[in-house]
Amino acid sequence: MITAALALLCAQTPALEAKAEDPISKCLWLGFAIKSYGDWDHDGHADFLLSAPRAWETGAEPTVALVSGADGHSLLALHGDAWFGLTLDVIGDLDGDKLPEIVVGGGAIVKGFSLQVFSSKDGSLRYGVPSGLAVTVPDVDGDGVTDFVALNPRTADNKFRTTAIEFRSGASGDPIRTVVERNPSPVALLGIADCNGDGCSDVAALFRATSDPMVPRAEIELISGKDGATLARHPFELQCSQSTITMVDAGESDGDGKPQILVSVLYNKGSAWLDHRSAPLPAGSVSALSTPSLKLHFALEAKDAVTCNGYSLCGGADVNGDGHRDILVSEYPDMRDKRGNKPRVRIYSGSDGALIRSIEGVRNFGRTVSWIGDVDADGTPDYAVASLYDRDPSDIDFDQVDVFSGKTGACILTLPKQTPEPTKDNKAKDGQPKDGQH
Repeated sequence: MITAALALLCAQTPALEAKAEDPISKCLWLGFAIKSYGDWDHDGHADFLLSAPRAWETGAEPTVALVSGADGHSLLALHGDAWFGLTLDVIGDLDGDKLPEIVVGGGAIVKGFSLQVFSSKDGSLRYGVPSGLAVTVPDVDGDGVTDFVALNPRTADNKFRTTAIEFRSGASGDPIRTVVERNPSPVALLGIADCNGDGCSDVAALFRATSDPMVPRAEIELISGKDGATLARHPFELQCSQSTITMVDAGESDGDGKPQILVSVLYNKGSAWLDHRSAPLPAGSVSALSTPSLKLHFALEAKDAVTCNGYSLCGGADVNGDGHRDILVSEYPDMRDKRGNKPRVRIYSGSDGALIRSIEGVRNFGRTVSWIGDVDADGTPDYAVASLYDRDPSDIDFDQVDVFSGKTGACILTLPKQTPEPTKDNKAKDGQPKDGQH
């Protein structure tokens, strides 16, 4: 959830380095972001990235690890200051080693960077993307490298005038061109492959359509990357002003050769889910929108008013062999659930929304879900599910990332391999985590 994540950025500069030791057992929020990478060590098993933006103990550093799909050990680790690793992505090879480079969000706002690009060979910093918000977009300038779409606020007479949506080079971070200007500014961006046949990647922008809390609305605008024209709009009549909306590129899922956009809407109030005791409204739902029309292809509604359907979601892998990319969705019971329902991760068909598989976990299961490639080398993409540490005054839970077989649903890998022992300093006297802990 990039919008909410970037809002948390702490103004500290990352001091990173590549380290040989396995770092992930000493970090909090393990699996906050997870991203497929490819086969880094050429052993036939897909490797993947995961982040832990908070430290387990004083002196430990927030970490991004490139993890071996074969046995779970860290192949490369990047370390930074607070909130380093809120988002993860990869772009093409920039230094000739035939390895994709690593894109990390968070931890560098003092430098004006929303993203930083690191060499996956040695962990060295290549460059930073100076922007308030930036995400990857399929190659725009034809150099074979994934590029960025970013927001660039513009002022006149020291006053905000408008926000430029612009393409930036994945090779250098430099501006390519402005796509369009908008006022008010979008609150989230999504770069997608060409959906209208003009040969250029396109952009989905999320806007809060009104500031009136009594009439909460949002709107997704699909924008042509070639000329900035509006291709379509999709409005949302929200049931609560306190909501979180996430957009995810599902890739080509419905057989028309064009990318599909997944949208989840979660209703919350502060850090807790909205209390709907007076109105049985769903806590969350997921919509699949076709492009370029943004018409609803199918919806995955919450089964009841206390289920947050779409807490995390990911598209882009075919597990049932029908040629369409399928969808990972976490289903999370909110704080009103008194029936003991457990969180689940479900796989839905990208072609029609039919349920393929459901896996149940314990508390916090499904805070992050991601396809990570073929980890067990059986020919079917696999997926990772993170269970993040929760604030609970009664005990201490530990973050965990489980990797599941896309073919069978069996758990094939669990990280970290050794759970750290809690120390007397892990909790404050009131039972809550200390400052700097989650």
